[in-house]
Amino acid sequence: MVFTASSEMPHQAHIYHGIPQESPSSGLLTQLSLHQDESLQNNQYMIKHALYKVVNDDITIYSTAIGSEQNSAQDFMNSFQNGGYKTLVAIDGIEEPLSFVADHQQALAFYQCAQLASNDYDIPMLPQGALSGTSS
Repeated sequence: MVFTASSEMPHQAHIYHGIPQESPSSGLLTQLSLHQDESLQNNQYMIKHALYKVVNDDITIYSTAIGSEQNSAQDFMNSFQNGGYKTLVAIDGIEEPLSFVADHQQALAFYQCAQLASNDYDIPMLPQGALSGTSS
């Protein structure tokens, strides 16, 4: 899973995988909680599957991108952050749900950079000292 943030274009979220997909195609991604006792509001996003790269006869990489409609990628990213940098996603065209867990320090650094790169989007400001593990 890759997030990108820029002040010149909408945020983007892509999932790269080797699960064969009809390409190009579209569908729905549902973002779920990794904790059975915790439920997320119904976070569903339009997605687009595409062939990303054929490495060799045995390895093909596909991209699943969260649509840019109504800041969908940013909403997904905010839910990922609010969920403690982990999520479970069910994707149309992929049989089993996929789980993602980010390194806490790397995730904090990404969100701080995204905050600095763009004041156009509603990304929550990190507490001062968050990268060093302290909070004020």
